[in-house]
Amino acid sequence: MSANTTRLSVEISKNEHKKLKVLADINGLTLKEFILAVLEPVLYPKKKPNKATLKAIEDTEKGIGLKTYKNIDEMWETLGLNE
Repeated sequence: MSANTTRLSVEISKNEHKKLKVLADINGLTLKEFILAVLEPVLYPKKKPNKATLKAIEDTEKGIGLKTYKNIDEMWETLGLNE
């Protein structure tokens, strides 16, 4: 760890950890990248989205590449992460 970084510890259940890892993987990110991406709008509120993000938003709005579920429970069950 360099002088410009620090370690962050957060206690969460094993199931919550699995869910976060799955969400990160679905997005092609490491867990660290996923968490930072989720926090980015809070950390840098004036930052504008890049081309890849704008494309992802556009695709999502058009329904391209989306999987749908009746509810969050069905999604977790399909992913094998039911509590």
